[in-house]
Amino acid sequence: MTSEDQDLVERRLQMQVYHEWARLARSRPYPDFQDMEDGALEPFRADSAIVQVHEDGEVPHLTFVGANLRRDCGEGARLERRDDVPAGTLLAHLTENCGQCVSNRSPIWFEAEFDNRLGEAVKARGILLPVSSDGGTVDMVWCAASCSIEARVEPVAPLPIPPALAQGQVVLEGEALAAMQDDPAFRALVVELGKRLVAAAGLEGLVGLALVATAGGEVVSQLRRGPGFDLPRTAQFMAGLARAETQALDSGPDAECVEQVAVTTARHVAFARPLGEVPGLLVLVALDRGMVNLANARIAMARLARDLDSAGVR
Repeated sequence: MTSEDQDLVERRLQMQVYHEWARLARSRPYPDFQDMEDGALEPFRADSAIVQVHEDGEVPHLTFVGANLRRDCGEGARLERRDDVPAGTLLAHLTENCGQCVSNRSPIWFEAEFDNRLGEAVKARGILLPVSSDGGTVDMVWCAASCSIEARVEPVAPLPIPPALAQGQVVLEGEALAAMQDDPAFRALVVELGKRLVAAAGLEGLVGLALVATAGGEVVSQLRRGPGFDLPRTAQFMAGLARAETQALDSGPDAECVEQVAVTTARHVAFARPLGEVPGLLVLVALDRGMVNLANARIAMARLARDLDSAGVR
């Protein structure tokens, strides 16, 4: 099944469950659980969970959990209360907003991408729907989700980082950067980084993809550049922003580092991500806002960050 087919299946489940919930409610704001017990849950049983939320703050109870939602919880796992659900599972992600669903008395559409406790990459889509146990009080939630799962590949070989660069003895700026670019070891590093970023070249709406020197904003390697996009100027600006954020964090009470910076203009959205294992370099990604929405752009960047991390670039 292709990713497009899987996406269609996940969206279809969302809509089918929502329409069944609305059918059971009839003219009421939400259905009675008794109506679901009469068989409405059956077509969606494997992908569903029923959670009972208590007004007194007691931990929510799991009235029912389908087989597909138990898959990554562990064989024979006892799933009676929300506290029993192992972290990093599809069921944990799906049920974490049950309280909000009950409080708002309205559906919550669910999307998530994460690595589960089995080391698999999961992309999930589902829905949470309010239900009444007595025809009046909203105290139950019908949760349903489906997902695509990919096994994680084995870590790739470490990056060939030149010792002088890894030890912080060289600042990638000006003449020092020019000298490094003539170094075969540095060129090998740039080529290897380019290989690991090749998947990003297929991002929808991509107008700029480059490796950039953080210190001066010079473009070290231009991997993709769309017509009419000023990549050098954007690289300088994003590198300056990354430096400013780093300086601000360094002056704070807690030790933190910049994970990603983002800038949105009328035409573009740009992201810059420092490469933690390669001092002085960041990856710049710029997208055309007319071709992607911001939510999709952030999901794409989260996926790119995950792929870089799994390739040993943090």
